[in-house]
Amino acid sequence: MSNSTVPPEESQDNAAASPKKISRDELERMTSQLIRTLHKRSTAHRFKPSPDTDSPRLQYARACIAAIQAYGGLLKDSEIAELEKRINELEQLKEGRNRQ
Repeated sequence: MSNSTVPPEESQDNAAASPKKISRDELERMTSQLIRTLHKRSTAHRFKPSPDTDSPRLQYARACIAAIQAYGGLLKDSEIAELEKRINELEQLKEGRNRQ
């Protein structure tokens, strides 16, 4: 297996085939905006209690709940990543003190 670089024309093709990954921060912002939008839609004044509006309102509410659950998972992942980072930093500090 060679260790050569990919020609520019091939790297452009690969970039088009595999879209850029969304960062965790960007995904959190997008999910936050989606939750706000879905909440506004499900609580809009046009949804007065009636058989005609209950179904669409419930659809927006379900979508909002799904978005909130996804966002909760993102927050949990972010918190775990931050805790892992802090643990690694503390372990490095401890190792540095043990060497002295």
